[in-house]
Amino acid sequence: MPILVLGCSGSAGGLAVLSTGADADEGHGEAQLTGTLSGTVSDGLACFSVTSDDGREYLVSWPEGYSALESPLRLLDESGVTVAIDGDSVVLVGGVGSDEESDITCGDISAPEWRAGGVVSSG
Repeated sequence: MPILVLGCSGSAGGLAVLSTGADADEGHGEAQLTGTLSGTVSDGLACFSVTSDDGREYLVSWPEGYSALESPLRLLDESGVTVAIDGDSVVLVGGVGSDEESDITCGDISAPEWRAGGVVSSG
């Protein structure tokens, strides 16, 4: 079974999120993922997944500097701007980061990884 090591990224007073890391090719691929963002918090780590329009769930790792806040659970970019809120319909750019046969885990979410380069749209 492959082991995937992901870093964490967070801001003062915020929650850490799964991070692709500083050396990651954050915008790799021209792929887009469209679906519904859902999140949970586990031990100070905000775990976000996107369920695509065809029903597949992906656990999302974010570019370095992204973080999250609660009430409501929301994702912030590296500038601290809210880019998506739990339950939003989102379009992400990036690509599948792990073999689809091998799930990664964050909190109680276990799914293939989507390595996001950023949020194209949300709402």
